[in-house]
Amino acid sequence: MADPLLDFLSDSLPPELTERGSDKAAAASAYLSRLTSLSFNDIVNHEPAALKSAHHSVNLSLQSLASRSYQGFISSSEQLSTIPASIDRLNDAINALKSHLPALDAHLTSFSKTYHKSSPALQERTKKHTLARTFPKLLDILELPTLLQSAITSSNPSLALDIHSHVRRLYQLYPTVPIIISVTRECDALLQVLNTQLLTTLRGPLKLPTAIKTIGYLKRTSPDIAPGEEVWGSIFLVARLSFLNSLFQALDPLRELADAEREEWAKSQTPEINGDSAAKTIKSTGHQTERYLKRWIEVFREQSFAIVTMYRAVFPPSGGSGLNLASAYLAPQTPITPNIRRSSILSANVNDGARNSDSPSPLVTFVPHLVTMLTSSLRNYLPVISDKSARESLLTQMLYAAGSLGRLGGDFGMILATGVLGVDNPGQINGEDLVEDAEGGEWVDVMQKHRVLAERLEELAAGKGIRSPSASPLLS
Repeated sequence: MADPLLDFLSDSLPPELTERGSDKAAAASAYLSRLTSLSFNDIVNHEPAALKSAHHSVNLSLQSLASRSYQGFISSSEQLSTIPASIDRLNDAINALKSHLPALDAHLTSFSKTYHKSSPALQERTKKHTLARTFPKLLDILELPTLLQSAITSSNPSLALDIHSHVRRLYQLYPTVPIIISVTRECDALLQVLNTQLLTTLRGPLKLPTAIKTIGYLKRTSPDIAPGEEVWGSIFLVARLSFLNSLFQALDPLRELADAEREEWAKSQTPEINGDSAAKTIKSTGHQTERYLKRWIEVFREQSFAIVTMYRAVFPPSGGSGLNLASAYLAPQTPITPNIRRSSILSANVNDGARNSDSPSPLVTFVPHLVTMLTSSLRNYLPVISDKSARESLLTQMLYAAGSLGRLGGDFGMILATGVLGVDNPGQINGEDLVEDAEGGEWVDVMQKHRVLAERLEELAAGKGIRSPSASPLLS
């Protein structure tokens, strides 16, 4: 609403006080409204003093403000003076940026064309970043051959096979990666060292738990070598035969002495060509030969029984033939009627092989090979021994060896009787009927003495109420 007094005085007032809507005009209108509310006496007497007081108060406030904010006023004034120059520089920079924008756009376009996702530079950079990120894993893979070699050196086949299995799995997952291919080749070469180590274990002193573990490790290291148990059985028997031959080679000093006695014995059997035909020939007593044969037969008895027993434990017969073999192996045998049961091994294993595979058990040929080794040594050295007690002692030892192997179905007593000792009709050595005119009387005498000892043991067992010794391993 317009103030009539303000309109009336508008000609004599400054324009800013009469401008509609301004703050000064509003203040002037408010003051004029206050004046109209006062009396004439108040306006004349009191209002000039009030205005002077207000003016003085405002001046003091301005002075105080100027004193307090002097530095601020100076700084503001200086900054305000630089604004035009700064605006000019900003305009120049904007103009320069506008002039460089086309070149920048051209460089961006070139960069995007050169370094796209499939560019060689970015692919190489990605490979380097991937290598840096996966370096610990690559280092672990490269250390696998060293770990495998350490496991083999420390005789830890289980850990070595686990490491090699892990390498083979990596190769199956990444068959084209050069690092995996190189590591796999190194580990395969080290696995051959492990195979050699395991085979060396089989060719050395061996116990049943170690044999079972070693064969199991060999099956894991070379699963494609043997399609059946027969091949692994043959490997086992060949390794044990090598160990047996090494034990026989340890007897070479005794064998050399026995060979010397054998040469003397051979000369004693040949008439002198030069000299008196009636001259006495030098005869050997056969003492060194007896020592050699005694040790040889002892080693043969222990190791042959151990090899066959260990083979049966490591490679048990499959199907129902195992019970038949066990009953044949453990059948009681008397010393006077040795059971030449090479056929028990042959028939049992051949029947088992007929039911399960075309290949018979390797024992079919291994046991006869052992017997051939024994008979060959006896033919070469037994004739040299002339002392009767020594010969009987050796024959008794061979009888024990035959009975020991006979428990496993490989009694070779009759093979010795016919092939070495010269018994013409071994079938007549049965029960109480002994052929008096049979050759090889030494063997018959030893068996007779053994039967007498067995009868005495049976009487002793019957008197004390213990088990009959007829099925004892000593008499088998």
